[in-house]
Amino acid sequence: MKPKVLFVSINFFSPEYLDGANKITYNLLKEKELYDCSFLSLFQGELSLEEKSTFSHVDISYLRTKKPSLEKFFRYLRWIRGHSLGSMIKAEAIRLADAIEERAEFVDIIYLTNFGTASCMSYLSKKTLKKIILGAIDSYSMYTKRRVGNEKRSITKGLFKRELRFAMKFERWAYSLSPKTIFVSPIDEEYSRENFPEGNYTNIPLGVDTEYFHPAPREIEINPQQIIFTGNLSYAPNRDACNFLVFEVLTLLRQEFPKIKLILAGSNPPPEIRSLNDTNILVTGQVPDLRPYIWESALFVCPLRFGAGMKNKVLELLSMEKESIFSDIALEGIESIDDLICIDSKAPASAYAKEIKDRLNQSNNPIAKLSSYRNIIKEQLSLKAQRNRYYELFLEQIPSLKKIK
Repeated sequence: MKPKVLFVSINFFSPEYLDGANKITYNLLKEKELYDCSFLSLFQGELSLEEKSTFSHVDISYLRTKKPSLEKFFRYLRWIRGHSLGSMIKAEAIRLADAIEERAEFVDIIYLTNFGTASCMSYLSKKTLKKIILGAIDSYSMYTKRRVGNEKRSITKGLFKRELRFAMKFERWAYSLSPKTIFVSPIDEEYSRENFPEGNYTNIPLGVDTEYFHPAPREIEINPQQIIFTGNLSYAPNRDACNFLVFEVLTLLRQEFPKIKLILAGSNPPPEIRSLNDTNILVTGQVPDLRPYIWESALFVCPLRFGAGMKNKVLELLSMEKESIFSDIALEGIESIDDLICIDSKAPASAYAKEIKDRLNQSNNPIAKLSSYRNIIKEQLSLKAQRNRYYELFLEQIPSLKKIK
């Protein structure tokens, strides 16, 4: 007997790279042997022809065909009232909860795929709540606490402190209600155990497609004076990293490398990031494939100064054997590799500039351990390994089911 799992989300699970939660859900829904999948979302999405074949075994349903045109306005109002973490207005949460109740008796596990769905737990019966697993992914209050520490402007810092109070209150409520809460990093799990002891926590690391994220083909020509940073460029930690690289680190590097080129590649760059485009800075926006930009760069630089959780980009870079420079926050949660070199997230730009200069001057002598890092990723942090870990968790939550031989 296989566990029957209902995956619940606000957004549709495709596109895969919408956010970290979507990447996890996209991978878990591919499983055909270990558990049976069904998927419920608040909003409709679309699948490509290839995806329709890949997910033909998944029973997919949704409640609304499109997001409200005033969604950003409603989100702002929820933030003003202190309800921004819930992501849904009350009517949406009730509607989603009703749809879950209709399906609850036919499934063994109800996996809330991201923290935004937690609001619907207010309207679920006690019987249904027993089947819930909450995919918190990261601790939002830990993220916000770090953002407060990184913010220099007094008014903005005050707003983030206000957000932190809301986050702490909402997380305490949600974690106490969910029978099990999952994070992708042990750092977030430990933080939540200390700050919200009412909850029951575990962590399951991210997975990476090692076949797709492979080392550069031999024909790729590397630009010895090109560095790169990637990510969702509207996400605050990534936005901060872009500005830090351009206005502080790059200024120091140009003294020795006047022709150095910086690539800022990724989706949703806000106007302030797009405006950074010049002769030696390229802001790509959304691209169909980030790999060529990474392969052609001599070095990946990831100076995240705040944030939470494990970072997909780090696993992808290690799988690609790309020489990289990380902050300590960027490497959080990666316990499988304990000898990666990192820079303190509070370090000045000069620390990054020095490390970048040293690496670029030794560009013909890459780090010897890069291939061993890829092997560890393949063995312990593959997409299959991630699905197997979730399967084990599903079984733990259902004592009556036995493992499939």
